[in-house]
Amino acid sequence: MRLPCGRALRVFVLGTSCILAAASAAACSSEGSNEPTASEQSALKPSPVPVPVPPTAALLHGQNVWLKATFGGEIFFSLLLPQPPFDLTLGIGNVLFTPRSQRFAQWGVVNDPGCELGTDPLGLDVCTPDVSPGDPDAPYEGEPSGVVGIRKFPNPVFVPTEPVTQTNFPYVFGVACAGCHAGFEPTDPPADPNHPTWNNISLTIGNQFLRAGGIFEANLPEADPRWQVFHTWAPGTVDTTAIENDGINNNGIITQFFDFPDRPFFPVHSSLVDLTKYGDGNPPTAHRAGQGGEDDVGCQLAVTRVYFNIGMCALQCMLPHLGTDPPSTQTPISLSDCEKACAPGENPPPYPQLPYFAQQQADSVDECAFILNAQMTPVPHLAKAPGGKKYIDERVVERGAYVFRAYCAGCHSNGEPIPDPHNVYSDDLLHQASGYQPFIGEPPGEVGTNKCRSLTTNWSDGHIWAEFSSDFKRDLGPGFYRDVPLLGIWATAPFFHNNRLGNEAAGPDVASRVAAFEQAYDLLVNPFERNQLGSIQTTTVPITVSLGGISITLPAGTPVDLFANLDPQTLTLRCPDLVENGGHYFGAWLSDRDKYALREFLKTL
Repeated sequence: MRLPCGRALRVFVLGTSCILAAASAAACSSEGSNEPTASEQSALKPSPVPVPVPPTAALLHGQNVWLKATFGGEIFFSLLLPQPPFDLTLGIGNVLFTPRSQRFAQWGVVNDPGCELGTDPLGLDVCTPDVSPGDPDAPYEGEPSGVVGIRKFPNPVFVPTEPVTQTNFPYVFGVACAGCHAGFEPTDPPADPNHPTWNNISLTIGNQFLRAGGIFEANLPEADPRWQVFHTWAPGTVDTTAIENDGINNNGIITQFFDFPDRPFFPVHSSLVDLTKYGDGNPPTAHRAGQGGEDDVGCQLAVTRVYFNIGMCALQCMLPHLGTDPPSTQTPISLSDCEKACAPGENPPPYPQLPYFAQQQADSVDECAFILNAQMTPVPHLAKAPGGKKYIDERVVERGAYVFRAYCAGCHSNGEPIPDPHNVYSDDLLHQASGYQPFIGEPPGEVGTNKCRSLTTNWSDGHIWAEFSSDFKRDLGPGFYRDVPLLGIWATAPFFHNNRLGNEAAGPDVASRVAAFEQAYDLLVNPFERNQLGSIQTTTVPITVSLGGISITLPAGTPVDLFANLDPQTLTLRCPDLVENGGHYFGAWLSDRDKYALREFLKTL
């Protein structure tokens, strides 16, 4: 529901749990409000923030797992994915063999400060070891590769007596959580993005410069339909259902992780479930997660699903559930079955006999402690960035806070005062995704941005991730978007779940981030200035696709989603929404004065 103007849903935070947030664009209600009352004016004074304390050993261990652990994903990415039925060789090697001085511009990756261009005989970076051989996590962390979050392991099927080739290489490469979620720290940007220090890197900002689509398409010919699909992914987005295919091209932003302790909690079970089994009268609650509310079953289950998604126990647990005609023949992954199948002695070649699943389950406790700790995942405030204060017009911030309370807080507030350091600027409620609305505004209580990401079925009953979704979400079904937190929004433009409102920042420096934010914001509140037809992603060359068993050649300029979202059996579109930057017209009718004031207030979040 959308609340009356100037009011926010009050959700009392009970503790800490879960995973996955996203900073997108300010969702402003179309309703008005009176001038602020005296009590509202007093709310403009920020509350005290906790004094930092040294991180515990558990938090540091959790951070280490986030940064390095792959739990066998290297076997999937390097040895299984290039084989049928996928026949897809990712461009991880292409990234690592790109000179360090060119990697950011070409791939958007973050170079590992502990590595340098050296004399490695294979042409890889030379890195300082960062894993102790006695560490029980060492077998799951490998070695640094030269890029933060990409880890290097010995290839278990390498034949040293044969020539080194792409298919017979001494190493395999896996991706840790930081491979996507680590990016440049907005409040301490690097002088040169190809040569950062660790102080210049935030492990949870979400890398909005990462060209994941480029890495997926790197070894495919341009005429391959898959190349065309991957090419539609904007920088900073990835389709996490591309491999566990749901039949929809629905890439979404690489999410940020900020201030989970202040995020709202929701019941894991719906009212249809018998809760009497919880004798203490406290049935489980969790943070909402994912752009559509997926992974809302608590942090440890959520991170387990992510590791399955990036290859953990893929041969044992993931591949058997994909079916031959995804998504219609998917079956749910069973955690209890995976626990048995991934045990040492059960791992089929080429997997080493390691307790991947058991170790991940043990490490998830500390990893979640890291994710859920506000001090370990700080919000990047513009005022703390070099020269950041000069980009904020303090004269209108108070007015902007009033405009936000009046027109935006109905969705973007957890019920705390505005402003307040404990307000995450989201209620995390789910709203029907109504899809493209050409300048007429969304139906009340709905979100009119491109709806394809909301239509994924992978978390639905009978599908691969069903065990990783609350029965509340499964009962609700696909077709919903979550109100997303706006913390640090000045640093994370473009906007929307697909990064399609606005231009990519020219670089990670403060001036470029602010310029990208202001340009995206202007399009947000002035929707008639958007080139909506130009946002439709089209093929770059003629391609041949199979439709209903018949090969058809499509000309260059064909909308990609017309074939990417097509059900080949029924020849109906699973998602017919082609416009990428439509919707979210809240605030379009504000005065220019209030649009400006609201923009300046958002820079303070």
